[in-house]
Amino acid sequence: LNLPINLPTEAQWEYAARSRGLNVNHATNSGKIEHGENSNYGGMKVEVGSYPPNPLGVYDMSGSRPEWTRDWYKSYPIEAVTNPVIDSFPRAKSIVVRGFHTLGTSVYNRGFRKPDHTGAGVGFRCSCNQKTAIK
Repeated sequence: LNLPINLPTEAQWEYAARSRGLNVNHATNSGKIEHGENSNYGGMKVEVGSYPPNPLGVYDMSGSRPEWTRDWYKSYPIEAVTNPVIDSFPRAKSIVVRGFHTLGTSVYNRGFRKPDHTGAGVGFRCSCNQKTAIK
């Protein structure tokens, strides 16, 4: 691709999971749990691609395994921060993990793991930083 590839920032991960920032609870094609289409959502042993992609065409942003991001974990600040990046916070000890298999509000749940953690079921996806904006 000749483009920079990395883990997504927490903001990039959530933006993609929420289909460009929509107010949805799940990264499904409708943002909801639908009987018969994604009713096994949240199972620990769900095959990749078991559910339809979200409107951006992205599969499995939540509902199965959590995923690493490249941001250090810190509590959200009281004031709004637009697309915070690693260097904007003092170095912490744990990295943000997103996309848990809960049936609550899976695109909003966040956790953390130490970088030297074995992973214990945490997956990852890569992000490609385009030179032009997505329309």
